[in-house]
Amino acid sequence: KRGALIATSLRGRPVDQKARVCAGVVREVWPAVADGRIRPIIDQVLTLDEVAKAHQVITDSTHIGKVLLRT
Repeated sequence: KRGALIATSLRGRPVDQKARVCAGVVREVWPAVADGRIRPIIDQVLTLDEVAKAHQVITDSTHIGKVLLRT
């Protein structure tokens, strides 16, 4: 109930360290995503025609979760 997700960029890390992190995610995290135990929170799904609205929602920080664009 009080879980947290903390992320970091791998950009500045050595290639071998990036490879180990990615392998760990595939091994430890991806199965939970694949079977639905971990799901993203989606606030809104908008069309590409609504891209300005999507940008405004994100700029205003009125969303909780992801704002997705679909074709």
